[in-house]
Amino acid sequence: MKEWIEPDQTGEQIVLAKKTVFKTPNDTRKGVFFIQKGLIRLSRLNEHGKAFTVGLLGPGAVFGETCEMALGARAVYIEAMQKTILTHWSANRMEELLQACPPSLKEVMYQLSKRLGEQEERMEKLALDSVRERVLHLLVQLCRRFGEVEEPFWKLTLSLSHQEIANMVGATRETVSLALASLVEEGIVLVSRMSIAVHASRMVAGKC
Repeated sequence: MKEWIEPDQTGEQIVLAKKTVFKTPNDTRKGVFFIQKGLIRLSRLNEHGKAFTVGLLGPGAVFGETCEMALGARAVYIEAMQKTILTHWSANRMEELLQACPPSLKEVMYQLSKRLGEQEERMEKLALDSVRERVLHLLVQLCRRFGEVEEPFWKLTLSLSHQEIANMVGATRETVSLALASLVEEGIVLVSRMSIAVHASRMVAGKC
């Protein structure tokens, strides 16, 4: 059950009854939601129907997205775990508020949004994907942030050991070494003593 309350001067209020599914991955509504009271769960399903909880959010937390910023609620199921009260700002209203912010503060918010998106993707990979896919996803993310183009590859400008990669994907060094060897054999990754590179075909947005 979802109850709508007259919006106040700062935003529109929404009351969700316990167990209400507020949003599904196919829901394209935009805007930002502030949790005044209650608890919500953000989750995804893999191709086998296995649920993965992205996170639990309580009072004071924010989720949602605008055209330029995502706050941890893209392509997820959102369910109220108890009676929950939200304040909603539309995407247009959020853009107006952001335009009124100093440029430096706007940039901070956009960068935080970007990091949150990357961490959310990595959490999903940790829970649902093989070590090979987790390693490749991590390398693609890092190359996008710290890479330089050396056709037909993107070379990572950071020096990372197999153990450091293992720590970031939640696996053993030996398993990561095997995954990298598999990626090298497939021509997707190049590994040398001092650098790692990912084939440009894997650097397309959304493809890992």
